[in-house]
Amino acid sequence: MAKAKQAFSQAIKINAQNFDAVHMFALCHYAEGKFEQALALIDDAIRLNNLHVEALINRGRILESLSRFDEAQASYRKAWNLAPEQSEPPHNIGRILLQVGQFDKAIIALRAAHRLNLQSPAILSDLGAALLESQYYNEAVIILRQAIAFNPAELTALQNLGTCLRNLMQTEEAAKTFHAAVAINPNYAPALINLAIIAGETGDLDAGLALLAKAQKAAPKNPEVQQTKATLLLRYEKLGEGFKAYESRFKQSARMVVEKKIDLPEWNGEDLQAKGILIWTEQGIGDEILSASMISEVKERAHNCVLACSKRLIKIFERSFPGATVVDRDKNIPPDATLQMHYHSPSLSLGRQTRRDLNDFPNHEGYLVASDTLVSDVRSNYQEHFGKKPLVGLSWHSSARYGQYKNPNLEDWIPIVSNTDVQFVSLQYGNRTADICRLEEMSGVKIINDENINPLNNMDEAMAQVAAMDLVITVSNTTAHMAGALGKSVWTLLPLGAGAFWYWFRNRTDSPWYPSMRLFRQVQAGDWSRVMQASARALQARKNIC
Repeated sequence: MAKAKQAFSQAIKINAQNFDAVHMFALCHYAEGKFEQALALIDDAIRLNNLHVEALINRGRILESLSRFDEAQASYRKAWNLAPEQSEPPHNIGRILLQVGQFDKAIIALRAAHRLNLQSPAILSDLGAALLESQYYNEAVIILRQAIAFNPAELTALQNLGTCLRNLMQTEEAAKTFHAAVAINPNYAPALINLAIIAGETGDLDAGLALLAKAQKAAPKNPEVQQTKATLLLRYEKLGEGFKAYESRFKQSARMVVEKKIDLPEWNGEDLQAKGILIWTEQGIGDEILSASMISEVKERAHNCVLACSKRLIKIFERSFPGATVVDRDKNIPPDATLQMHYHSPSLSLGRQTRRDLNDFPNHEGYLVASDTLVSDVRSNYQEHFGKKPLVGLSWHSSARYGQYKNPNLEDWIPIVSNTDVQFVSLQYGNRTADICRLEEMSGVKIINDENINPLNNMDEAMAQVAAMDLVITVSNTTAHMAGALGKSVWTLLPLGAGAFWYWFRNRTDSPWYPSMRLFRQVQAGDWSRVMQASARALQARKNIC
């Protein structure tokens, strides 16, 4: 490389207009990881010849290395305009879009690349990855199998194919695919991690931990290994080890966990008698509500407490945790709020100190408090207009990750909603009017759809609506967490395997987090019929709902 650089440098000294020498000198710097110098040189080369397709493509690669993705795309697009028959520019554009999470746009670019090169396993693999991320699992399976047919050793394609099959609940086929990847590379951590997840979901904790130990050895800096270990241990009620390992969530590539940078030491169980603590919630609303079950125990130990939560929860937290200062977690925390603070803690990290085993769970009757006035208004309004039957709230859809596992078809709800002894109320967030009309048409039963309450805009009103119910029947979503946190009688319908998050543990019909909750679990992945029939029978048998 040194000799090549010297030769190109000498050629440029002789003739500064020598495009080939400047271009190759730029590539030498790129190969050495000197991206800023490479960019300056490639720009010099393009000024000499701005129609050179390969130089424009190389400029895009250099810009990618500098994480200047918009500029890289622009360079690739210019190359594509000059050479519309080449597949590399749209492929590179698609790769960038896939990397930055613009999956639908990535699919468009990668389809264009595929039309120009039907036999490229790399293009097929990236197109399959984009289809996977957009949850087009069936098409992704077809595309990824084509990629593997052209290159059976394409590990990324095998990994993504296994993930698609698992998402389609074809667990045995998924496991075979992950094993095929491990047969090619015994130290391929992504496949080992997925095999560990499958082992955990099918009841073999020891096998799962052994696979993760192998993955850890192969990829000691991969945070997904520790995160998978954490959720596996937590799912199996190994809480002390699990919460300790769960700290790895802040190092994950997943976009759902963002660590706040706070200029305070993190609390690790120190005495808080004359101290202040800032507790900040994390992840989605449901996770915020679940982890709030630990706040009072820590708040009572401290002299001062500041809670940073989602804006929608501020009123509820102010009412539920009197004496605490509650601020918006999505804004910069005011300096005066942390003035008397000595420690901070992410809300789920409280589990390391307060939930070391199942005996640490209090038998509470609810820890969040709804507005008495709003609850009374909601309940009296429904009873005035729809009669005095017991109010049973329904929520049938989760729009969060793994929703395809957690959401029964509307038809599956018919055994429950056909009950005429109760008055059903939709607690479903989002615009689901069409769903409600279909349920009413199929069951012949009226379902109250209160369009004045929108949890996406006013969580306080939504919390009051849940509190006004006599019983809540819901899939695993925010509604389940709200009802459990309020101490309302709630039946939560859970899938088998993926979608049954770690905090529901395994095989339980109760929830240590929410003593008022009863869990109805799938026996076979994807089969909701037995869950719904069991819930319908329980509802029919329950005479004293109020």
